[in-house]
Amino acid sequence: MMSADAPTTTDVRRDWAWLAIVTGVAAVLRFYHLGAWSFWADEIFTLRDARGFPGTLTMNPLTYACVAACIKLFGVSEWSARLAPALAGVACAPLAYWAGRRLFSMWTGRAAALIVALSPWHLFWSQNARHYVFTFMFALVALVAFHEAMRETGAWWAAAALAATVGVGLSHTPAGAFVLGPACYCLMKTARRRAWATEGRRPYALLVYFGPMAVTGLVVLLVPALRSYVVAGWGRNAWARSVPYIVMTYVHGVTLPVVAAAVVGAYGARPWPSGRLLTVCGLVAPSAFFLVASLAQNVPGYYLFFTAACAILLAGNACAWAITANPKAGVLALSILCAALLGQDVMYHTAEQGGRAPWRQALATLRDEAGPEDAVYMLLPEIGEHYLQPSAERRPPAIRRLTSQLMARPDDLRAPDGGAAYVVVDMRSMATLDPGGDFVVWLTRSGTRVARVAAYARGSDRTIEAYRLLERLAAK
Repeated sequence: MMSADAPTTTDVRRDWAWLAIVTGVAAVLRFYHLGAWSFWADEIFTLRDARGFPGTLTMNPLTYACVAACIKLFGVSEWSARLAPALAGVACAPLAYWAGRRLFSMWTGRAAALIVALSPWHLFWSQNARHYVFTFMFALVALVAFHEAMRETGAWWAAAALAATVGVGLSHTPAGAFVLGPACYCLMKTARRRAWATEGRRPYALLVYFGPMAVTGLVVLLVPALRSYVVAGWGRNAWARSVPYIVMTYVHGVTLPVVAAAVVGAYGARPWPSGRLLTVCGLVAPSAFFLVASLAQNVPGYYLFFTAACAILLAGNACAWAITANPKAGVLALSILCAALLGQDVMYHTAEQGGRAPWRQALATLRDEAGPEDAVYMLLPEIGEHYLQPSAERRPPAIRRLTSQLMARPDDLRAPDGGAAYVVVDMRSMATLDPGGDFVVWLTRSGTRVARVAAYARGSDRTIEAYRLLERLAAK
């Protein structure tokens, strides 16, 4: 981790102590309550695909391989399914230090590591059996490796950058847009210095990095089956996610203080040093691509999570600049920023219940009450199938999908002969699918509420309610 400023032995010791403390904080935050939160829909899908891996070819194989290995070793549970993302999330803290130091300065690395450790968005995805924290981790490695490949014109660094970029894409296919950052960086460097791309052994390093990806992209374009495979997870923009919505989601996730600090860190002096230029390109180019793609494709804000690695590095650079200019004021600013992030982490672990709907608690009532002759209607039956699995003592009820057609004609909700019908809904989905509240009103009038677990997290009502329909209706 030696940098050009030749740190002293005292600096090295302080850095190791800093890293130990920050990594410990990251570990505590990510492993605390790791298995407490219920699975949400996307985690159930991850669990399903991990169980089938590698028997069937799936998108995002690296994530499924990690989750599959953990549930094979420790059994199927919320804790085991989230173990690999949690470990990756902890690793991101020292990696952010390494990236900040190699691309900027010692204090940038220190600040970036601390911001990553306390970031509520990073914490959320570190406790999720999903792909996104892996893309963040590999993006940090790819940034440093590509920068070193271009600075030292080393083929080994270029190969490492290529491997890390492939890791980003294998973690989450759309995150392969990461490569647009290095491509934009090369174009800007060449525009600033026309002979830059042909200096020394740089053409060889560029070929090592971009050559395999160019060939792969060409093959994908020419083979319809591969092309369909790559875009399979996107889907049309049925949710009408607009550019302002995506930007607001991103800013809310990264947090406004960190975004503001990132803007300050990106501005700096002109011309931009190569580390800052690469980091800005890594943030702006993929984000612009996704914002344009969102006009036709489904692009949730968290698809851009891997670019948050660049935003946090830039925020760390702003903190480093402040500390260098005025140590007391700079440390105070970093402390206030971290206090704001830590406050959100405390809310996440307490009042917000991990930002998840409490499916496990709500369905526990039905596990004891509903029998095999009954039917349970849910918008996401996969969640019910997981939490209402058969046991040695009893068979579960039939799990059926609550469709928009059934919501429009609720009198068709019924159970098998002699059984009872249950409806389980989450208020967040109802706010979108039943904006007028007609179905919820019908439900309260036509059934008896048997379970209600209140939750309010990430800016929305995630309360779960379960109703047992009146016998006259269920037997209709």
